[in-house]
Amino acid sequence: MIDSLIYRFKLHKLFSQREKISHDFAQHYKLAKNASEERDLWDEEKNELNIIDYEIEMLTTSYYLKIAKRKFLEIHPEYWVGTSLDPDNNVLNQRVLSNKAIKALKMEIRADRKENLTMFTSMISAITGLAGVVIGLIAFIGGK
Repeated sequence: MIDSLIYRFKLHKLFSQREKISHDFAQHYKLAKNASEERDLWDEEKNELNIIDYEIEMLTTSYYLKIAKRKFLEIHPEYWVGTSLDPDNNVLNQRVLSNKAIKALKMEIRADRKENLTMFTSMISAITGLAGVVIGLIAFIGGK
């Protein structure tokens, strides 16, 4: 639960940074004096956004891997792809989960949570029933 909150907070922070970078560079584009300067700004913006995208990918991958390991979920080899900074996996030698993998893991996690909730609900129903029987017996015995 806390991991989920921390993940969502960090993800929100990264997306906010991404929006701020886009907004800041939009201001710089207005001040650009020539096409060469605009191209340089565009390259710089692209590099900064790629770094933020990489951080988002790494954060998301580590979060879902942690959950998958806790729940003993299988992660298929075809789920792994290169990062946004290194799509061919030549330089960084790091891989992240693909969008398809994240979607599949989310579905498996939801199914697992639903199963646990169903089990918990049935246990609560049984306990409530037993409590009713015990109260009824006490009332019956105490009423004599």
